[in-house]
Amino acid sequence: MDNLHIENFHVVNNTFKGVYLERASNATLKNIHVDGILDSGPTNNANNGIDINLKYNDYENVTIEDTVVKRVEEGVVGSANPIPSGAGEYSSIHSAIAIKQRDDGSYSDTPATLDGVTIDNVTVEDSANGLRFGEPGVDYSGEPDGPTDVTITDSTFENNDRYHIEDLPNSTTLEDVRNQGQNDFDRVVLTDVGIYSSIDAATSTVESNDTIAVESGVYNESVSVDTSNVTIQGAGDGTTINGSVALSASETTLSDVQVNTSIGDVFPNPVDENNAINVGGNNASVEDATVNAQGNADSYLEAVGIEITADDVVVSESNVSVNVMDGSGDGAVGVSIGTASANGSADIIGNNISATSSGYSFATVTRGDGSSASIYLNELKASGEADDLDGVGFGIEDQAAAADQDVKYNNFAKVDTIEHKTDSGALDMRLNRWENIGGVEFIEGNGDIVYDPVLTTSIDNVDPESPSSIREYGSVLELESDGTRALAVGFSAPPDETAAEVFDDLNVTGNAFTYESGTGYQSVDGEFTPTAGEVIVITTDDEGIDEDVVIPVDAVPDDESGVPTEVQVENGWNLVATGAADDPNNIDYALGGTGSISSTQWLQERPDQPGVATESTYGAFDGTWVYVDGSGSISPGYGSGQTPFQYEGEVLYPAGQYPDELADQVDEDE
Repeated sequence: MDNLHIENFHVVNNTFKGVYLERASNATLKNIHVDGILDSGPTNNANNGIDINLKYNDYENVTIEDTVVKRVEEGVVGSANPIPSGAGEYSSIHSAIAIKQRDDGSYSDTPATLDGVTIDNVTVEDSANGLRFGEPGVDYSGEPDGPTDVTITDSTFENNDRYHIEDLPNSTTLEDVRNQGQNDFDRVVLTDVGIYSSIDAATSTVESNDTIAVESGVYNESVSVDTSNVTIQGAGDGTTINGSVALSASETTLSDVQVNTSIGDVFPNPVDENNAINVGGNNASVEDATVNAQGNADSYLEAVGIEITADDVVVSESNVSVNVMDGSGDGAVGVSIGTASANGSADIIGNNISATSSGYSFATVTRGDGSSASIYLNELKASGEADDLDGVGFGIEDQAAAADQDVKYNNFAKVDTIEHKTDSGALDMRLNRWENIGGVEFIEGNGDIVYDPVLTTSIDNVDPESPSSIREYGSVLELESDGTRALAVGFSAPPDETAAEVFDDLNVTGNAFTYESGTGYQSVDGEFTPTAGEVIVITTDDEGIDEDVVIPVDAVPDDESGVPTEVQVENGWNLVATGAADDPNNIDYALGGTGSISSTQWLQERPDQPGVATESTYGAFDGTWVYVDGSGSISPGYGSGQTPFQYEGEVLYPAGQYPDELADQVDEDE
């Protein structure tokens, strides 16, 4: 049939095909409206909205324009006319628009061809298959080709479950369709098998090593990946899953998507109802994702952004935010590694993680005997209103071993607490940056929390691959005095900052002095920069001082050969920072010249240095009176080219002795 024209034709709630053509060239279908092809029709027919099913001839120029096709339901395949093997998900037989030239089965002796297809200003929506070229399950890799010269312009495809656009020689692909004149697809999910608009529908057809490419769009569904080595690759925050994701199989990856979850509401997780992303497969990863989890009262115990109950999981370069401000008092957890009943291990690297709750909150937590974590280069925030655990930046619970946690190079911003509630061992929190370490409570069980030295600069400015090159670190001091006695802060390492910069955050009124042998106390102003071994004496008003301060020790080495930094001492009394020692006799090993140490005493008040597992009697940042008979020099313990770990051993601990519980890790790091 040539020069066929069908216009202004409407079909509503049909149980058969809407429009059907077997022979047509130079045909135009215009202003066709199909609203409802129901799945209650015959089970052995492809009851499509518009069905161009050409046979036994060569055809050209079929046009569909100014047309709407919607609500073409799934359809049922009958045993008398089954879909051929290989059709996979396309066995959902009904399509909104189906175009094919038949060369299969009985049509192979006289195969049909079609050259020239135009679809213009067409809307396809709310259908099982939005658009299909070719017959389901038919191999179109041979000759003749599928439809050639296909053009789709100014058309809209919304809320359809899938598409079947074969990558045929000299024909079209979905990429061609999207790139042609202003076509709008609300959701497109590509796999090696086919094209969908539902991510979860795509996961049921993929095989190991497949990638599910998810285009920008809003996907109101929960997704479960049960096939190993499958990647869900989104297009950034424009790919939005309003639901939850379960990576249940090994070596699965979720990348470049946004997951918005209302926990305890309309989008329960396929594995566990209290998390946005559940990682239960070993060697799985979450990369460049944005996770927003909102809590709903009475439906859960705590809301979790990412819950990990598998081994060797990686979460990287992602933004995780969990908010439970519903007044329920339930908890909010950004990332949880392991549970009391299921272990996990993970690398949590380069993320922004925050948890906010009207109850308790954790930015990150490791739980369960055997669970371990490496937590590096993250921005961590937590706040809560509970009496206990009210904003935990990092915590360990349920017998997770402190020695199995490696937490470094993170920015702990706006956290209230660090928690160590397991039986024993030192939790190593050194080389992290703290926005307000004086406001952080360190909750210890039977083991210490060690956090000295700390970073004095943002993680953006340090290289985690080269710990020995880090210079931007310092120590935390608690300065306490009742105001009637002076307080001395000794610099066993040069701070590379002025006195005003070092003590900038102190809310005190007072004066500062140094002491020089032979001349006594000398007043110093804010521009004074201490050198290694010098001591600044602080006098305060009657209100005294009760403040925390971070003393930087980020000196760039002057001599790469490693000659120790020394302080000169003169005959008589000298006020110096001596470094670590438990006995005065242990100080004179560094004394040069002809003199010797006669006696020592403390200068009035001594600052406390928290975050150190084993403190020496004469420690870093102590101002120590040393009487010298003769002259010479004393090494305060700081060596040129020194790493933070060498600094800790030589300055904080006597004779370089690390606490036993940290010795193995120090050896590994160095």
